[in-house]
Amino acid sequence: MRTDGRPLPNQMVVAYGTSTSPWLCAGTGAVAIDFSNAYGQLMQPLPANNRTVVYWYDSCLLYKITNGAYPYINIYDTNITTDVQTLGNAFSSTAVETHVVPATIYLKSATGTGIPGALVVVFDQPTTGNELLAFNVTGTDGSITPVDYRIYPPATSQLPPTNYYVVAYYAANGTPLTWQEIQQAISSSSSHSVTLQLVPVFENTFSIQRTVTATEAIESFTLSNILTTANIVVVLSSFGPAPGVTLSYSVSEPECPVTITQHHRHQQLLATRTV
Repeated sequence: MRTDGRPLPNQMVVAYGTSTSPWLCAGTGAVAIDFSNAYGQLMQPLPANNRTVVYWYDSCLLYKITNGAYPYINIYDTNITTDVQTLGNAFSSTAVETHVVPATIYLKSATGTGIPGALVVVFDQPTTGNELLAFNVTGTDGSITPVDYRIYPPATSQLPPTNYYVVAYYAANGTPLTWQEIQQAISSSSSHSVTLQLVPVFENTFSIQRTVTATEAIESFTLSNILTTANIVVVLSSFGPAPGVTLSYSVSEPECPVTITQHHRHQQLLATRTV
């Protein structure tokens, strides 16, 4: 199995027979279940000429054990004619492509300038990160390539067709973050903790459709307009000055000023991003 010509490991592959039961995700009468190894190859051969479906990561298993509470993600299916025509015929080919695409996400200001030093977190909405959770710090051009290291240990972006949520954070002191700071904060022990004060500066959603073909995914799936939603609200527990006192302060980072105002009546923190 491949995506954009590259191996796609840690995927679940099911061969279905002709029986009408039991039901397993997209079909019935499963006769074999396999997984792809680090090279995108099947760990064991599957029965020949059976309907073959490739499921993203463990989405089919999660669907099964939660009785359908979470959706499965079908990324290749020999019963779908366009899959066979555009991604390869699993009955006659030694390798097939899948509906998985590499992505580059850019954080840009209203003028189109990249915003460096922001921590960007991307996760799939339906399972809140069970099927994909990626985070990185934007580079000098304001971009990250989302990689979930549970699925593809090499630093290569692979995103299946589903809905996504993306949120960006910036350091409260207004200085660009570095990946080293994130690593130190994650790996620090309780006795030597490293605390990062982060301010959410952006949130939005995007979607990758299953109709994206292998040809369309050769270069990258670039999301350069995700800054269209500019306002966010952060609600914290009640605290602060006495009634009748309004406290406000501001935090700024390059191209992305953030103003946080506390309103005594509701005792909330309202974070408004302005560009």
